[in-house]
Amino acid sequence: MKTLKTTLKTNLLGVLALIAAFTLVLGMSAFTSDQSKRDTYTFYYDGPVPALASDVEEEGNWALDTEGLECNTDFELACTITIDEAYVDDSDPMDIKLDASANLGATQVGANAYLSSSADTNADIINQAAPQQ
Repeated sequence: MKTLKTTLKTNLLGVLALIAAFTLVLGMSAFTSDQSKRDTYTFYYDGPVPALASDVEEEGNWALDTEGLECNTDFELACTITIDEAYVDDSDPMDIKLDASANLGATQVGANAYLSSSADTNADIINQAAPQQ
């Protein structure tokens, strides 16, 4: 009888541990799956050229890219940024724009500047080569 109680107790503990593990896995996946479903938006630089770093950092100088603009990647001029929806003001579907929370950072190279950072650490930043003079 004692071995039967010990066996049942051991099996019950194993089943409880298994239930706890499944609960933990399902609970954690509920929090992570939301991130993979978030929308992103691509904007292109539409400000003055040659650009100062302050021009590139100004959210109002970026326009929604609806045409799939292509850039080469020599990192001298601001071109595009694909950014998470959390950094976008899409309250007016006819006027989607970068939000100030994007906190754009730029680097000056001679007479031009390129986009070097954003508050969205997962943003895809593409810059293009400066025209040869």
